[in-house]
Amino acid sequence: MVQYEQKALMIFGIFDGKRGIRNDMSIRMQVEVEQDKKGLQAADDLAGRMPESKAEWEAMLMQAEAEKQDIMEVRCFMLSQKPSVNFQVIGMMFRTYNTFLMQHEYPKHVRFVCSDKETATLYWQIYNYYIPATKEDRMQDEGWD
Repeated sequence: MVQYEQKALMIFGIFDGKRGIRNDMSIRMQVEVEQDKKGLQAADDLAGRMPESKAEWEAMLMQAEAEKQDIMEVRCFMLSQKPSVNFQVIGMMFRTYNTFLMQHEYPKHVRFVCSDKETATLYWQIYNYYIPATKEDRMQDEGWD
């Protein structure tokens, strides 16, 4: 199991092939690898419709809150060949989820499920780029710096 965490409100991890959630209630978002769960949407398809995508993510979060879901599962996107598209789409998604989770109790956890380690690693890198306020708050990994 490879795990990266930050120490702020949002602790985020990559859990290779491990199902479920750690019992640490401070974890609000995490990325996991499950090879049988392919992405349902392509980042390329979302790039030109960010306002609509953000509204859809917020609606899913509000539904999870209304249902008092402990765990909300979200499939990772199929990545674009263009890094800028991946950063735009995944970065906006993380900012949307982060803002919502900081203001609401539910869902307790959001679990991003990627079909491979490379996609999960890119999610982790984009998270580190957009979310932590300080270097100490980033997910720690020797390969990052």
